[in-house]
Amino acid sequence: MEGGLQKFIVEEPLDFRLEDFAERIANREGIIAAYQAAIDPRVSEEIAEERGIDLIRRNQFVAEKIREKQHDARILKKLTKADIAVSLKKIYDVSILDYFTVSGGNWKIKEPALWTKDMKMACVGIKPTRFGMEIKIIDKLGLMNTICSLMGLNETTQNINVHNKYGDMSIDDLKKMAEDGGYVEFMED
Repeated sequence: MEGGLQKFIVEEPLDFRLEDFAERIANREGIIAAYQAAIDPRVSEEIAEERGIDLIRRNQFVAEKIREKQHDARILKKLTKADIAVSLKKIYDVSILDYFTVSGGNWKIKEPALWTKDMKMACVGIKPTRFGMEIKIIDKLGLMNTICSLMGLNETTQNINVHNKYGDMSIDDLKKMAEDGGYVEFMED
């Protein structure tokens, strides 16, 4: 086996090329096209097919990434607007306080491994500052607008011109109508 391919067969976490290869396979591009696009565009189709099959069979990380991506694709096909709105609402409910623990009056950022899935999705950025760490979470107003949009609640309202049939009546006529049980005959002119 060639030295170039051997480095991909060993069981190490994925680099960007192997990640791209797995993504392309999961997206049903085919082994040859995926290998040539992600790993080496210079090899022939026969070699690309052989090496691509070897990668899938012998590298557990590539095989696992392909399974993960295919699983995610199946889930995405089943998502509805309601499912998305529920997920966004869970993200909306994440508070900045969820990212911290308090011990003896000292605030400390929780380890990212302890964050929930919703916390990870709500986190927009983390950066060190001279005072510690800064965590930025998703814009709640923008998120609520997205939820409302998915639910069809922020549709533009239309002005409808409705003629008020009581608009031309005098106060006395309205009082008489109320005394008579709310029924008034209108005469055509």
